[in-house]
Amino acid sequence: MFDYRGYVAEATGANVFFVQDGVLHTPTPDCFSRPDRQSVIAIAKARGIKVVERHIMPDEMTGFTECFLTGSAAEVTPVSEIGPYTFKPGALTETFDERLCPTKFAAWPPFRLNPSNSPTRSARHRQATARCPALRAAWSSA
Repeated sequence: MFDYRGYVAEATGANVFFVQDGVLHTPTPDCFSRPDRQSVIAIAKARGIKVVERHIMPDEMTGFTECFLTGSAAEVTPVSEIGPYTFKPGALTETFDERLCPTKFAAWPPFRLNPSNSPTRSARHRQATARCPALRAAWSSA
């Protein structure tokens, strides 16, 4: 989703992260900085991964190689497409997902997002969420 200025903001109910040259990029939150977002940033910094919080224009997505969402329903969910932009789940996406919810990554396919609407959650996704005590514990301690 885009904010009123045209910047990449977030997905419905989830924060978005991008990877470019081993650096994690995420939009500066105008309203919400959810606990799961804070957990990803803390893990990145603890592992020496540079985190850049900034305004991101839609055309910048061309230069990003990975994309994932974090949120209470999304956990850490790889994204393969946003409109015309394509991404491939890679090492950094797997790092955060395995750290926060080690049982889910291999079984859950990436989302394809259309900027004009939000992704729908399936019964399979709800089941994966229910099996993720590690992430729920991280949120409750944040």
